[in-house]
Amino acid sequence: MVHALASLTVLDSRAMIADAWATALMVLGPDEGYNLAKVRGMTALFLVRSAEEEIVERATSAFSALTADPPANERLRTPSREVRVPQQSTTLDNRVNGKVRPL
Repeated sequence: MVHALASLTVLDSRAMIADAWATALMVLGPDEGYNLAKVRGMTALFLVRSAEEEIVERATSAFSALTADPPANERLRTPSREVRVPQQSTTLDNRVNGKVRPL
C-alpha cells in the first residue's frame, strides 16, 4: 500500500520548527494532518495521491494567501527590491598569512 500523502511543505521563519511540524503532519496523514495545520493557522501545502493516482494539492488558507497573486492594481504599486551584493566576502579559504583577500 502506498501512503496517500505524497509530499508536505510547511513554511515557518524557523527551519527546525517547519521541519518538525512537517514530520508530525506527515505521520498524521492527509486528513488529520491537514485539519491540525488548519486549526493552528500553519502555512502548509499537502500533495495527496487520489484514488486515480493523481496528485491533488491541499493548501491551508495561510499558504494560499502567501502564494496568491496580488490584484493587478497592487502589482503596479509594489516597489522593486534592490539587492545589494557585497564587494567582497571572506571565508577561511581566502585568508593568506592572516590577511583577508577578496574572492
